[in-house]
Amino acid sequence: MKKKIIPFGIGILIAIAAILPEQSYAQDKKDKTESIVAKDSVGGNKKEEKNRNVMLNASSATTPRQINVGIPPGGDIQILENDIPVIYQFYPQIVTSVWKYDSSIGRIGLLSLAEGALTFGKVGFSVNSYDREPGTKFKGFFSAYTNSWGSLIYSGNVSGPMSKDGWGYSISLQETYDRGNGVNRMYYPWSTERMEMFKLGISKKYKKGKINFLYKNATQRQDYSVNQPLIYNGNGDFSEYPGFSLSRDSYTLGNGQIAYADANTGESVKMNLADDKFNENKSNAFYVNGEHKFSNDYKLSYSTMYMHSKSPFLVQFPLTLGISTPDANNKYYLHNTNTEYTDNVQMVVNQAVEPTNIDTWMTRMELTKKYGVHSLRLGLTEQLYKTGLQKTNMGIYYQTVTPNPQLLDWQMNVSPVPGSPYYYPITNADGIVGIPGDITKVKTNKTALYLSDDFKVGKVFDFTLGARLEKEDTEELHNQYTNSFIKDRPLMSVDFKNKFNHVAVGSFVAKVTNKFGFLGDVTYNDYLNRYYDYPANQKDALGNPITDVDGNGNLVAQTTIAKSNQIKVIFLGAGIYYNQGDKFSIVSKVTQSSKLNNVTGLDFYDPNNTSIKAKAYPLFYDIQTLGWTTDIVTSPFKNFNLHYLITLQKPQYKNYTASGFGTTYEYNNIIPGMSNVLMEIDPSYKLGNYKIYANLRYFGKQYGNLTNSIAYNAWWETFGGVEYRMSRNVDFKLQVVNFLNQKGISGALQGADQITTATEPNYIGKGVNASGIRPRTIEFTVNFKI
Repeated sequence: MKKKIIPFGIGILIAIAAILPEQSYAQDKKDKTESIVAKDSVGGNKKEEKNRNVMLNASSATTPRQINVGIPPGGDIQILENDIPVIYQFYPQIVTSVWKYDSSIGRIGLLSLAEGALTFGKVGFSVNSYDREPGTKFKGFFSAYTNSWGSLIYSGNVSGPMSKDGWGYSISLQETYDRGNGVNRMYYPWSTERMEMFKLGISKKYKKGKINFLYKNATQRQDYSVNQPLIYNGNGDFSEYPGFSLSRDSYTLGNGQIAYADANTGESVKMNLADDKFNENKSNAFYVNGEHKFSNDYKLSYSTMYMHSKSPFLVQFPLTLGISTPDANNKYYLHNTNTEYTDNVQMVVNQAVEPTNIDTWMTRMELTKKYGVHSLRLGLTEQLYKTGLQKTNMGIYYQTVTPNPQLLDWQMNVSPVPGSPYYYPITNADGIVGIPGDITKVKTNKTALYLSDDFKVGKVFDFTLGARLEKEDTEELHNQYTNSFIKDRPLMSVDFKNKFNHVAVGSFVAKVTNKFGFLGDVTYNDYLNRYYDYPANQKDALGNPITDVDGNGNLVAQTTIAKSNQIKVIFLGAGIYYNQGDKFSIVSKVTQSSKLNNVTGLDFYDPNNTSIKAKAYPLFYDIQTLGWTTDIVTSPFKNFNLHYLITLQKPQYKNYTASGFGTTYEYNNIIPGMSNVLMEIDPSYKLGNYKIYANLRYFGKQYGNLTNSIAYNAWWETFGGVEYRMSRNVDFKLQVVNFLNQKGISGALQGADQITTATEPNYIGKGVNASGIRPRTIEFTVNFKI
């Protein structure tokens, strides 16, 4: 796959879509629904899992929670709308820009790992949602949300009949003014997200089926800069940076004025972080979906979507090793002044993807039929993804380590004579050091057939078998000039033709008694991965690519050649279940997941001068996780429900080493940002029209870098609230996020992968960068319908 410049930590934060925070999926359902979760999740023919609290997220008010089990979250998690993915891939277009869980969504569910792989070739948790369809009467659904930071999110949907012969309409509107955690970016009134979305649907129901036409228009602006400075105290302990309020203060330039280096010319270009050119994602999508029942009991369901988008992407991310104090060889001045700055400074990367034209066409058709004990289905999917030129511009700059920081000019001592310094400006007149970006253009077409059979053998066994075969053709214009600006030189044209991706799934349930049984499943998925190697790529003694610097430490500009391999994902699971109706249900399962042949690149910094950076690429590695999960749902007495979930796992990298600036690093460790112990406790109690609930999630020790030399102490994510149903049509919800008011961090530390021991005095008591969990937030929601 084409190497990505976006950092892994940012990718995690924006991996899946935005929703209304009041829509706590499981908690908005009846207790009866919750009580059958364990039973539904083990059924051999169940495609949708009844997962509790899918939509509660402690790191963001407008993004759903990710399932942190097994394989690290990212592109393998997908959001579907009307049975097809909302977007093809997560960069540069972000799924938050075109999808919300709002009043326009009639129902939502979480697909199993196997179902996601079988239908669209991705082993990961998939959220499937369906737009509201008109009925025979006029209906309206409305929701409004606000919180203690001043965010406002509201949505509405009205639908009804247009005639007596089955025609109907549906109209939806959604507005988001998200102020996040009250962060004041200073250069625009919204601190996290501003979005509006409009949907217009027309439906026709007839004797043997239905057909829906839907138009969706969405405009979104969002800020993806989330890192903040902290102090590393050692032994997994962090504290707030002096003068900083974690998760509250902004760590992007207060005036929003910065520059980047044009990826083609290398020339410096001024920009405003609030400029719509780099913030505003616009899209128009058209859906046609429906179903038809044939006279011989065959049923055909279908869904097609075409979307045209114009998608930029803008982010600033600090480099941990760039937090430093001015010294005899480096001086800093407030930008365009003679005022010297002597406090700590932060090196930052500015990445600005210019608006990219994206055309996406998705189609899925599925034919189903029951034969005796067999439930058969045959499916077809088509995915066409085409971009215009995607231009990524970049620059490095220094800023003050303060809330709403100021831009700094950097001067370096270049005198070879000891004691006689000569300071030369390193940053240009716009305050940056230009670094090469990227230009690319991609067209991908995937056509796949899948089939499955759910069947019974006697009264004991339920089986599911399925397979998918996908043909992929990809054409790419690729930037082959590593570590240099393009300078109008031609891009490399590459075709990856007639590549085949494969999926196989199987599962069983063995019912020993009416209440007790065994279960097991297996999922295999392989798919094309594109990458680009250097023909002159030198290797060290371990066979790792050496960073691209010559004998004098200068960056080397090399051309690349196209290569490909297959990513392989294998998921195995086996366990037991016991169901005693609404009183008690338990599922306990051991799983092993592997993701093989991954390709990545790492940026290494010269330990003697962090302004010198080089990339080790390509690097190959595997991921393997052994886990044990136990899920319990119980209602020991009337009106009380308790869900308890615990996972013990060991998610780790395998066969992962890299070299940079004369040092080889071993990364066969626990994956950063993932815990070995996960626990969830969800009690709720109904008292008349009131429901009182709490959600407590425990995350065990996590590591912040690839070497596992820096760790985060365990922490709890806490939610609590009360719901009041005033009538059948009106309900209220008051919720407190992080009611314990814990302060913590999450995600990988930027630039910390060369730190091999956390006890080195160079790092104890020094500044690092990561993202923080949400501070205590009070949320209020009202829902009503007519």
